[in-house]
Amino acid sequence: MVSDPYCQLYGRTVALTAKTGAFRPCPHCGATTATIERARAPHLAQLICTGCGKRLAWISRASLDSLLAQAGLPVPTDPPPVLVREARHG
Repeated sequence: MVSDPYCQLYGRTVALTAKTGAFRPCPHCGATTATIERARAPHLAQLICTGCGKRLAWISRASLDSLLAQAGLPVPTDPPPVLVREARHG
């Protein structure tokens, strides 16, 4: 099984300071921080508002790589892994 190279980012809080894009303040409550959380396939991660708990955006692989580099964590250099997750029924 392939490990998730971005698992070290899950649970971290990030500032939402951009004017546009994924890292802009929450349009629902105006909060300026969000938590990075694992997302369902085909997405890798998502931003969840720390103020109201709503999903704000999916996070791109490029943004995740940038966040890893900023945190001083190793950035994957190999082709992106295929993450296989269990199907959820119900």
